[in-house]
Amino acid sequence: MNATRRRATALGYSLAISLIAVSIPRHVAAQAAGRAIPDSAEVELARVVGERLRREHSAFVVFPTFLSADGSVPEGSIEDFARRSILLDSLRRGAHAQYADTLAYSDDRLRPKLSTAERFFFTLAGEPSIQGDTATVDIVEGKMPRTVGTIERNVFRYWFVHSRGHWEFLRRTLLYAT
Repeated sequence: MNATRRRATALGYSLAISLIAVSIPRHVAAQAAGRAIPDSAEVELARVVGERLRREHSAFVVFPTFLSADGSVPEGSIEDFARRSILLDSLRRGAHAQYADTLAYSDDRLRPKLSTAERFFFTLAGEPSIQGDTATVDIVEGKMPRTVGTIERNVFRYWFVHSRGHWEFLRRTLLYAT
């Protein structure tokens, strides 16, 4: 190979390597943005959980954020917040429920005026965990007292199996109770 051809080949290789190096951060950013959106199976499962809650309980609201067993809101990035919001919207739509008025929960003057349905709420304690044809979803069930006092809170794990093209409820187990 002559010197000109070798330089052109070396230049082509270095250009290709630099293009790959430049595209890697974009690829990583695209993957990070993709994690902000839950996959369709998780969204469908959250909707089915909402339907299940509606069958079990006649009237309730959905708390607009995730809650842990102790009632705290888990921390996370903007992507985590966006992902959780999508899952909660799906849960709420499946349950045909409105979001809880958290301002009324914190205001001692408004709390006694809440209806029974508005005082009883559900939310997700974590993202759905799907492994093959089985899935679990942790749900916080809470009841706000009419007067000042502690919130009654239980955390249940709902178990589902994917059968005949949709999620079917198996059982629920109590994980935490106040």
